[in-house]
Amino acid sequence: MLLAGTEGAEGAEGAEGARANNSALSANGVGGLDDLTPGGSTAAAVHFSLLQEDLSAGLSLNNPSDPYGVTLPIIPDLPPPTPVDSAIRFERLSPDIRFVNLMTEMMRPVHVSVHPTKQSITVRHISLTPSKPNDEEWSGSFTALPVYTISRPSQDFFKAQIPLVLQWAELRAERASEVVAQIGIPLQYWASLTDLNPTTHRYTIELIHLATQFSSHLNQASKHHLGCPRPTAYSPWVHTIIRPRRFDCYPSGHALEAFLVAELLKRLMPDNAVMKRKLDLLASRIAMNRVIAGVHFPIDAFASRAAALGLAEYIAARGTGGEMTWKSRAFIGATLAATDALKYDEPLTLDGQAWVPPSIQQSAPAQSMFKLEPETDHRMGFVRHLWNKAKSEWL
Repeated sequence: MLLAGTEGAEGAEGAEGARANNSALSANGVGGLDDLTPGGSTAAAVHFSLLQEDLSAGLSLNNPSDPYGVTLPIIPDLPPPTPVDSAIRFERLSPDIRFVNLMTEMMRPVHVSVHPTKQSITVRHISLTPSKPNDEEWSGSFTALPVYTISRPSQDFFKAQIPLVLQWAELRAERASEVVAQIGIPLQYWASLTDLNPTTHRYTIELIHLATQFSSHLNQASKHHLGCPRPTAYSPWVHTIIRPRRFDCYPSGHALEAFLVAELLKRLMPDNAVMKRKLDLLASRIAMNRVIAGVHFPIDAFASRAAALGLAEYIAARGTGGEMTWKSRAFIGATLAATDALKYDEPLTLDGQAWVPPSIQQSAPAQSMFKLEPETDHRMGFVRHLWNKAKSEWL
């Protein structure tokens, strides 16, 4: 329900999702729930207007100051309003409205900068330090903490990867069903490993939805500014087996989402080496299925994995209120030689161990580990509330 795409946050689709849940409840004996979803109709509005008139018909209308013949009910002791920075009301919101609030909070301190001379983009967390305590005007200083940097390879490098795209295409007969099933966010594949389900892991699914949509917002900016065409632009021998959406290929959004989901699940679930290995392998398989489909180069997944590592740690830092740190990652594609293109074949080897090129290991020149400042970078907001809820589902 939640992971159909960015349009899933819109009210119409949110109502459709609610109706799907209500239909399941109705099937189990709880009827009429479809009529309780947000919305309305002209017929229903007229019906309820007439109903109100009928219900009020027997009440006295003689006293103009008391037209209903009764004292108008006013609740005398309303509970005091909750603090404006509190997440207490979070559980009362519908899923689509929670998503809007969560995404607003996630994006608030994030800045995407473009570097034309370096042909790169950098995602940063902007840490604000007020000049005095409780300064609501936020006059003071700021610090820009990098999360990840990506620069694009040369056109010659992409041309040199065309043979790899054609080689991966040889797996289409056995992978075609996976390719099609993974056009969206393939929750069913992660569920096959982790028993992820909406009954016992509602908040984990909501966190995954937030994280993947957050990454999509950032990655679309990367794709636009880096402007790297898909493989079909380089060779008439490349044929796609799915219809890609109308944007460029580098970095790969599906690969970024897959590695991000794997990294987040590692941080939520109990520590288990075998499970971590399987999560990595599944993420790599999802990423490379996009190469098999003919819509990506292998190098796209390498850049995405670097971004996913930085983003997963950053999201965990935001979710824990600064208890966890993140390491700035970088994939400097501009330094890659076309003669080395065939080395960048798959971001994970078959034994599940990461093959990390030197460009992924590069980080910020001055400092690589970053931590949120508790007094200035976060409050007990939606993201931290959601993280704590999701973490508790795996205890």
